[in-house]
Amino acid sequence: MPTLSGPVGPIPFERDPLGYPQVVARSHADAAWAQGWFHATDRLATAQLTLQIARGRAMELLGDGSVPRLLDRFVHLLDFSGDLPEQAAALDGPTRSLMEAYCAGFNAGAAKRGRPLVLRALGLKVEAWTLETVLLTYRLLAFFGLTSMQLSAELTVLELMADRAPDRLMRLLLGDAYDALDREELGEIELPDWLRLLRLGFMGGSNAVAVSAARSASGSALLEGDPHLEIGRFPPLGYAFHYEVVGEADMAQTFTSDLANRDYSQGVGVVGWPLLTSGRTPSQAWSYTYAHADHVDVIIEDCRPGQYRRGEDTWLPLTRREVAVRVRGRKTPETWVFWDNPYGTVVGGLEATSHSSDPLTRRLPCVRWMGLRQTARDVNAFHAAVRSTTFEESLAAHREVATIAVALVGAHESGNIGSIQTGVVDQRPPGWSGAGPWPGWTLPADGGAPSPLSEDSRPVCVDPEEGIFVSANVREDGPDGHMWCTLPEPTYRYDRLHELLAPKEQISLDDLASAVYDEHDLSAARFVPLWAPLLPQSPELTRLSEWAATQPQPPSPDDRQQLGLFHALHTELVRALLSSELDPARADRFVDELSLPLYFQNKLDAAFALERPELLDQDGLRGLLAEAWPKALARMDDPSWWAPVEEPFKNIFTLGKEPALLGLSTRAFPWPGGPVSPLQARVMTLGGERMPGGPGWRVLFDLGKPGGWYNLAGGASERRFGPGYGKGLDEWATGRFLPFGGTEGPAPKKS
Repeated sequence: MPTLSGPVGPIPFERDPLGYPQVVARSHADAAWAQGWFHATDRLATAQLTLQIARGRAMELLGDGSVPRLLDRFVHLLDFSGDLPEQAAALDGPTRSLMEAYCAGFNAGAAKRGRPLVLRALGLKVEAWTLETVLLTYRLLAFFGLTSMQLSAELTVLELMADRAPDRLMRLLLGDAYDALDREELGEIELPDWLRLLRLGFMGGSNAVAVSAARSASGSALLEGDPHLEIGRFPPLGYAFHYEVVGEADMAQTFTSDLANRDYSQGVGVVGWPLLTSGRTPSQAWSYTYAHADHVDVIIEDCRPGQYRRGEDTWLPLTRREVAVRVRGRKTPETWVFWDNPYGTVVGGLEATSHSSDPLTRRLPCVRWMGLRQTARDVNAFHAAVRSTTFEESLAAHREVATIAVALVGAHESGNIGSIQTGVVDQRPPGWSGAGPWPGWTLPADGGAPSPLSEDSRPVCVDPEEGIFVSANVREDGPDGHMWCTLPEPTYRYDRLHELLAPKEQISLDDLASAVYDEHDLSAARFVPLWAPLLPQSPELTRLSEWAATQPQPPSPDDRQQLGLFHALHTELVRALLSSELDPARADRFVDELSLPLYFQNKLDAAFALERPELLDQDGLRGLLAEAWPKALARMDDPSWWAPVEEPFKNIFTLGKEPALLGLSTRAFPWPGGPVSPLQARVMTLGGERMPGGPGWRVLFDLGKPGGWYNLAGGASERRFGPGYGKGLDEWATGRFLPFGGTEGPAPKKS
């Protein structure tokens, strides 16, 4: 059996069929060292490029382009690196020891691997992994694809308000959240051009299901997790890992099937980060979904050079921050200037120009990510949660997580299940939900940051009465009624998962596997019967109606075409609605480039269901459908149309542009699932690049039995002939599960 030359002694390991490692270690620090070693040897180039993006060097390495420029803008706007030494110093003793062991293993693995070819081509040296590196990588992961969703939605609201979009459109998008926004008080808002392009976030969320011991077919608590994210890449974002901790005397025994007598941890995490995103220990299992908590805000500041206003005439100082941004192929860097205050970062120049009566005063947006400067608190909390022994301890640890707003879904060997929402949300003035901008000069005169909502307002669910907890990115309010989520996703996935599982007296891992592979589209079932009488009758409409009513599982190729036709109709309906309120070119931009329909689908769908007749009545809907239907039919002949998804898996470095004979990427093939089904598959466009997304991985655990199951599209290595490269795609697509180390018994099967 192969071994690593660990810091204390040899560390035995095996690799599973996808190349992911299973390790026997003397201690948790020994295991963290091994995890770092494997991350570096298998994914060194990926990790190093991720790090440089987190430093705001995307354009320096990749050249000017919409996506690199967008990445750098976000990183520098929020100043990801600004306080890393202070955050590293705030790590507690046990967490620091684990992180240092991980970094030491990563650096040892990097030395073993050598400098990858892609880094040489970019002129990039291998950078040592440190505590600050771990924290910076975590911030990047916490923002892009998660926090960026909420901020992108709020920037869209800001742009529409700055451009004086009609009130009806704003109410269609925001509902009651728009009522407290005083557009006259906000006045004329100035936006720099680049802020209008600053959108990044994959809307798709995740699924997680916990089942109590009382509802479980095995008599033990169960957990399923499948985070949904941008995928279609070799190697994938996820990285599976299993380790067992034994004493020195037992190291010679290496692996054993008797996990019940060993301390172990297993699951799927991400490279550069030493903890597992979805996983288990002997006593507990966990996974996360994005909570859409409104933990970012945009206010409007009344500014003059170097100052911002509070109250009638109190002017407080801004701190100027200048960043030199290098661009590949250019000799002279760009200079970007930001202005910070205790609330956040003011966006825009403060030259002596204005559209207001005071030539020195301008109204500029100020962006706030509430938990950004509390990253060490998060890392300490996640480590404490993993090492907790009771469900109550795990929940208490998760209360301390501030930077990232996710919903923990957990299950414990005691049979307990539940969920808690992480992150912090500010106390806001009465009536302000946070979904749109607010006049900053009306906030407290000291100019400081707001206080967070109390812990009593945090959404928590412990041992639900029905014995099932389903998380699928729907709105969860706090027990005191505080609305933590202002822009939730529609409830289609949640409702379908609940519909499949709730009637069962006893739920098995097979049932969970079948539920998350379900392709039924509740959106189509909701809308097609309502819209069909408003459309001209035709064979195409008849076939669509038949499919929406029955939706055979698994779907045939023709069924998949009907899925595509329905979502084409939905998209064109949004376009028609926006075109009735905005210039058609702007409507196209919001639909095709900024993904507005996804951010605001929950409220828009209520209007399309005629539940908001004061904004859209039946005659209005009929007119919009008449405009949308022929465009939807034309979509069926458009090879770039994204529903149903038919995409290749591309090498992360070549993006599929290499010769096919190299075997780095796959041919395009049909992905299972649809945009709002539990088995989710959708495509977004960012900067002209298609971003397909869906379940990045899946895990299944029975807390009454050791071990667990997973599937993950793509193997361990980023190298073409490295361990597991490109493997696991068939298992991921068809619903076959692989065992983590030490797992016994038959694999879960979907029906």
